[in-house]
Amino acid sequence: MLGRIEKTSDYTKFCESKLADPYPLYTRLRSEDPVHYSERLQTWIVTRYDDVKSALGDDRLSSDKMAFYMNTMSPKDRNDLDSLSQYMTRWMSMKDRPDHTRLRGLVNKAFTPKSLQDLLPEIQKICDDLVDNFISGNKKDLIEHIAYPLPATVIWEMLGIPTEDQTQFRKWSNDIVAFSAGLGSMIGKVAQQAQTSQKALVDYCQKIIAQRRQDPKNDLISRLIAAEEDGAQLTESELYSMCVQLFVAGQETTTNLIANSVLTLIKNPEAFQLLRDDPELITSAIDEFLRYESPVQRTSRVAKSDLEIRDKLIKEGQSVILMFGSANRDPEQFPDPDQLILDRTPNMHLAFGRGPHFCLGAPLARQEAKITLTTILDKMPNIQSSSSHFQWRPVAGFRALESLVVELPRDRADT
Repeated sequence: MLGRIEKTSDYTKFCESKLADPYPLYTRLRSEDPVHYSERLQTWIVTRYDDVKSALGDDRLSSDKMAFYMNTMSPKDRNDLDSLSQYMTRWMSMKDRPDHTRLRGLVNKAFTPKSLQDLLPEIQKICDDLVDNFISGNKKDLIEHIAYPLPATVIWEMLGIPTEDQTQFRKWSNDIVAFSAGLGSMIGKVAQQAQTSQKALVDYCQKIIAQRRQDPKNDLISRLIAAEEDGAQLTESELYSMCVQLFVAGQETTTNLIANSVLTLIKNPEAFQLLRDDPELITSAIDEFLRYESPVQRTSRVAKSDLEIRDKLIKEGQSVILMFGSANRDPEQFPDPDQLILDRTPNMHLAFGRGPHFCLGAPLARQEAKITLTTILDKMPNIQSSSSHFQWRPVAGFRALESLVVELPRDRADT
């Protein structure tokens, strides 16, 4: 049984981060081997909802997971990537308690509900401008012109990144995403470029942070510098890491959420019509989009000691992939999991994680998606695609389209 799964072309493509439709493979893994050890990836793959949810709160599994990224590389390659490894271990998402608790508390002081509420008019303005330009300019790729620039512009403005630096900042960020969201051999192929971009980003952040220390502004970097809890502040290296991680997380997840939601509606015209008829469904619909096409497909952990998951022994030091994309399609938790049900209740999906590492930016991502999808429904109610084939980016950690080319029937888009 186990051998049959590993010999399928879907499994091979999954290991190479090239599987366009992972859901049939997830179904087989949940059914036949829900806690599966992959020789090819040198990691455990956990696919059932209850197991993933439980593991997210298990202190025996560490978020300090550079071993997950390095396990498939040679000792020389690992040594050559020491700078990248040292840098990424300072990310808040890589920390366990109590370090994670300290960092989270400091960032929460700069990332308050009030600051989010104050942002909403600006997010709406950015969205209106992007959608209006998309329509009037006969644009085609919704990701390039709406789904990417909206969250990117918001997080750039929040951080205080100058407009003229944003193109370079995007390139550096994409290189790091390609590494942090990869699997197996794909990690090694992009690691050196990720390290080069990481160094460039740190150098850039050093200059910005030095400027903000001398001349604080009303931006997130200035608030992170000023944040203090129990007499402690973020160290210089923590500030660099936090700025980069906030941009990567704040942009990538929301871009994918918006694009995947639009594609899902296009492919499900009855649900699209239901949402047009009842826009009040948008809040529950966003939760269903998060479940149905989870923007973040997995997270990883490393065992701090021997433990068992579903009678499988996970040995100390082994890495574990927790598959959000599979857990969110588990029929034991979600009736008719492969059906899009916009008013699904309850909908306890794991798209933003659970427990101490629940996504810090989840409230912002929800608001950005709500504003964008509502504006698209209002201004582009008949959006459609002439293609039935969509290219997904080779980053196994994200459910991310390369592009989303759409059409707007002119006689209806202008109404």
